[in-house]
Amino acid sequence: MYFFTKTTPPLCDRCRGWLFSLKKVVSEVVAEGMHDLKSEMKKELSQVRIHFVEDMKVKLDKLATKINQQVSVATGKIEEVVKRLRDMERNMAGKDEWDIGVKDTLIQLLNSQKRLQEKVTDLEGRSRRNNIRIYGIPENTEGSSMSRFLESMILLELGESMGLCGEKSLEIERAHRALGPQPPASAAPRSTVVRFLQFNIKEKVLHTAWKKSIHVQEKRVFFDHDYAENVQKKRKEYNPIKRVLKEKKIRFQTPLTRMRVHFDSGAVTYNSAEEASEDLRRRGFTVGPLPTRKSKDITVDFTWREVQKPLFGG
Repeated sequence: MYFFTKTTPPLCDRCRGWLFSLKKVVSEVVAEGMHDLKSEMKKELSQVRIHFVEDMKVKLDKLATKINQQVSVATGKIEEVVKRLRDMERNMAGKDEWDIGVKDTLIQLLNSQKRLQEKVTDLEGRSRRNNIRIYGIPENTEGSSMSRFLESMILLELGESMGLCGEKSLEIERAHRALGPQPPASAAPRSTVVRFLQFNIKEKVLHTAWKKSIHVQEKRVFFDHDYAENVQKKRKEYNPIKRVLKEKKIRFQTPLTRMRVHFDSGAVTYNSAEEASEDLRRRGFTVGPLPTRKSKDITVDFTWREVQKPLFGG
């Protein structure tokens, strides 16, 4: 290759013509090569485009097939879930109907049980009408016969007030300690149950004993009705209230399971210890905690609900 500088001598006409022809040939060759190169590139790009489109079409077809398969599986699962929900709704509807029937039956049974319990308590109370329960007699004081001991004690303490002679019998049918083991010396003695043959003698003894302070071995003893077990438990619940009323010197009565309090404003009757305690607290009295019940009374309290319509048809 030649480099022409300022020192290069000028070419002759023949050389310049030769160079011009050479440039022309080179230009034509380059132009033709570029044209062929463009044509070849167009063909290659066209083929690449065709292959790309075909490849993408194949891949899209495969993807569409997979999507359709997954959609079919999901649709099947949804239909299965819908079917199961319908079955569950039908079962729940049947269960609601069954629950309503069971609740009705339970309500009837509980009401019947409550009425029967009230009748049993009433019958038990009637069977104890001739009984007196005495609290506070020290253990082992009665000797070999509780009946003879009590008859002597009652005639000695109450005979004159009752207008009875010392030799007259009170007609005690039987007498015994409350069932259960003998408590330790530090504990309160067991109560004593006395049954009289005649109701009028029992009433006379009881009302006379309420008016007099009776002691056995310098221990104060108390006379009361022999209530049924359920009645006794409910009456014991009033003990904290009784202590407050006695401290305030307020007169009260406890007929069976109720309490009647004679306030200055008038008498008020309460049906339960809870009711009496709440009212006394509202009146400004300080009432201690009530005894805890081991078992609560049965109450019927069912909450009814409307059955909802199915979420799905069918």
